[in-house]
Amino acid sequence: NEGLICMAPMIRASTPPLRLQALKYGASLVWGEEIQAEKIMHCSRRENPRLGTIDFVANNGAIVFQVCQKEKDVLIFQIGASNELQALRGAEVIARD
Repeated sequence: NEGLICMAPMIRASTPPLRLQALKYGASLVWGEEIQAEKIMHCSRRENPRLGTIDFVANNGAIVFQVCQKEKDVLIFQIGASNELQALRGAEVIARD
């Protein structure tokens, strides 16, 4: 699309603080780093009122992915999967956020 300014995904750098800075400085779209479907489909969704984020947390307590309200309509979530069923199950976990 002509006129869009995009922040491309970067491994271990496309975190909420960087994505929010990119939006602040004029990005139209931002990307999170690629998350494996197998990993995200086993996460639980937790609202984090202190940070104003939705956190997707693994069984061991590690935050796998984090998103905030300001990104809702401009964040591209990348999912890696070995088959379409795995991709669907992973996408179902995160789709509403």
